[in-house]
Amino acid sequence: MRWIKFLILALAAAAASTAGASAQGVPPAADHIFAAPDIGSPVLSPSGNQLVFLSNQDRGGDIRSTIVLVDLTGGAPQVVRAVPLASKAKWIQWAGEDRLLVSMSAPLPIRGGMAWLIDSAGRIFITDELDLSFITSMTTDGEDPVVLFASTRRLGVTQTQLDYVVDFLPDDPDHILMGVRSRRGAELDVYRTNVLTGRARRVDSGRDETLAWFTDTRGVTVMRLDHLPNRDAIAVLIREEDGRRWTRVAENSVSNFTELHDGVTWVARAEAVDEALVMAEDESTGRTGLFRFNLLDGALASPVWTHPEYDVASVYADSVSGRALALTWADERTHVEVFDPALRDHWPALTEFFGDELAVWPVQRAGSKVLLQASGPLEPDSYYIYDLGLMQVDRIGARLSRLHEAALASVSVHHYTAADGTELFGYLTTPAYPAANPVPLVVLPHGGPEARDYYGFDPLAQLIAAAGFAVFQPQFRGSSGFGRAFAEAGHGEWAGLIQSDITDGVRSVLESKSIDASRVCIAGWSFGGYAALMQAAMHPDLYQCAAAGAAVTDPYALLVRAEELVEGEHVILRAMMGGSDQAALAPLSAVERASQISIPVLLVHGRQDGIVPVEQSEMMEAALRDAGVDVDTFYFDAGHALDNQADMQRAMFQITRFLTRHIDPR
Repeated sequence: MRWIKFLILALAAAAASTAGASAQGVPPAADHIFAAPDIGSPVLSPSGNQLVFLSNQDRGGDIRSTIVLVDLTGGAPQVVRAVPLASKAKWIQWAGEDRLLVSMSAPLPIRGGMAWLIDSAGRIFITDELDLSFITSMTTDGEDPVVLFASTRRLGVTQTQLDYVVDFLPDDPDHILMGVRSRRGAELDVYRTNVLTGRARRVDSGRDETLAWFTDTRGVTVMRLDHLPNRDAIAVLIREEDGRRWTRVAENSVSNFTELHDGVTWVARAEAVDEALVMAEDESTGRTGLFRFNLLDGALASPVWTHPEYDVASVYADSVSGRALALTWADERTHVEVFDPALRDHWPALTEFFGDELAVWPVQRAGSKVLLQASGPLEPDSYYIYDLGLMQVDRIGARLSRLHEAALASVSVHHYTAADGTELFGYLTTPAYPAANPVPLVVLPHGGPEARDYYGFDPLAQLIAAAGFAVFQPQFRGSSGFGRAFAEAGHGEWAGLIQSDITDGVRSVLESKSIDASRVCIAGWSFGGYAALMQAAMHPDLYQCAAAGAAVTDPYALLVRAEELVEGEHVILRAMMGGSDQAALAPLSAVERASQISIPVLLVHGRQDGIVPVEQSEMMEAALRDAGVDVDTFYFDAGHALDNQADMQRAMFQITRFLTRHIDPR
C-alpha cells in the first residue's frame, strides 16, 4: 500500500501536462468530430525509445499524411522529425529500430485492357484503373524507400491489396509475413518478405476462397478462413499436428466473419503455440469472457478471465506481438483488467491518477515504455507514455486536437426503475452552453438491439448536444454487455419490454432533470431507428418528432430477405424477433402502426444498405403518406454503417436540422 501511495505522488508531478478537461471554447462542429486524425497509428519502436505516428492534413478534400517521429529518451517526449508523404497513409509500423513500414495506396492502370469489378454494394462496373494498396519500407527520415513484393514482379489484377500483413515477426526485424493473392488463380498465399529488399518467398499456399490467415507465437500459420460460396458461409480450418493437412472445425455465416464458432472470436495469441485467446460465452454463467482456444481440436479450453455479472467488452492486443495486454468490461463505467505482469502492479495507481472520468488502457509495451490511450466525455482519445522505471506519465497528444479546443458536453449516469421493478440506467449528455433552461431532450436508443452504449465520448450524442439538446441513451433489456439473460429478455419484445424500458427511462428523466417535457424528440439508427418509430406510434403524446435512420420498419420482410440471402442469419433474427410467422410478427411492424403516428417523421436511408435494405424506409414512407403523416425523407448513396466521414456528416446534418425545426433549442 505504501508503494502505491508513493507511485500516486510520483505521478502527480506530471499532472500539469495531462490536463484531461476540454478547453472551454465553442461546441464542436461535425467537421471537428469526423475530421482526419492528428495522431493516427501511434506505435513504439522495439526498444521503446522512439514513437512514430501519422498526422493527416485535409487539403481541400485531398488527405495527405505526415510521419512524425518522437524521441522518448530525454524525459519529456520531443518531436525530432516530420516526414511529409505524397498521399494518405493507412497505417505505420516499425521494422527494427531504424526502419518503418508504411501502408499507402495509389491508382494502378490496367495495361492493355479493362476489368469487370463488383463493388461492396454489389454494383458491376468496368474500369481501366484499380486502387493498389502497398507497403513501402523506408528509413525513419524517409530515405531508401523499397516497395514490398510489388517491386519484384509484374502485378496481376487480383493483386491490388499488397498491405495485408499476416505477422510482423517481432523476433525477425528483417522480414514480415504477407498475404498476397497469386497473379492468375487468385489463391491467397503467404509470403516471407524481406523489408530491406522487398523480395518475397512463398511459405504457405491457400485457395481462391481463402480470406485470412492466423499465426502462433512462432510466426507459423496455424489457422485460416475460407469462403464457401455455394453456401455463402465461412469455414474455419486448423492445421493438423503433422503440419501439412488442414481440418475444417467450424462453419459460420458470412456475417460472422471473425468467429471461429458461433460466438467464439479470435482476439489475441496465447503463449502456447497450439492455442489462441478468444472471446466466448461461459455456458455456466451466460457471460462473455476471455478463454483459451485449442487449435488442434477447435474446442474451448479453460477460462482466462470472466466476470460474474458483465460481459467482456473488448480485448486489447499488442499490434506487433499479438499478445493480449488488457481487456475491458463495463457496468455504468468502463473498467480495465491488465495482463502484463510488470504493468499490473502499477495499474491501481495509474487508474487513480487519471480519475473516474477517463477510461485508460495499454496499447503497446516496449522496453520500459507503455503507450496508453485514454478516453472520456471531455477527453476523447488521447495518447500518453508511461515509463515503468521512472513512474512518469507524459502526454503525447489528442487523436483529434480540435475537439480539445471545443466546449464538449458533460455526461452523467441516470438510474431509473422499470415498471416491473427492474433497475436500469442510461446516459444523459448535457450541452456545455444550453440556450434555454429547461433544455429540450433527444432520446437516442442504440442499434442492435444486442449492443449497448458506454460512458465516454459518443460522437453522435456530442454532435446533437452541440446543437443545444440534452441527449438520453437508455440501456434497455435486449442490450448486450450484461450477460445472455439480459439480452434474451429482449427476444420477442421488440414492441413490448424494450419499448416500455425506453419509455420508463424517458419519463424518469423528465421527472428528475431540468428538461422541457414539451420539447422531446426521439432519433436512432438501425434498430434505434425502429425504436424511434415504435415510440412515435405507441406514445405520440411523449414526443414532438421522430427521426429514423436505416430503420427496420417491417421485421417480417427483413426476416424473409435474410432467409433468401444469408444462410444462418435468419436464425439469429428469428430468435431476436421471437418467431417467424407473419401474423405473429405483425404487431412488431412500424409499417402496420403508421396510422397511430401523429408527429412529424424523418426517414434517412442509404440506397446501398446491405444490412437493412432501403425498401424498409420506402415502405414506411408510403404507409405514413397514406396515413396523412408529415414525413420528410433523405435517401443517399451510402451503406448501413456510414463508415466514412462524408456519409456520416450528411446524415447527421439532416437529422439535427430536422430536430431543430421541431424542438428548436433556442
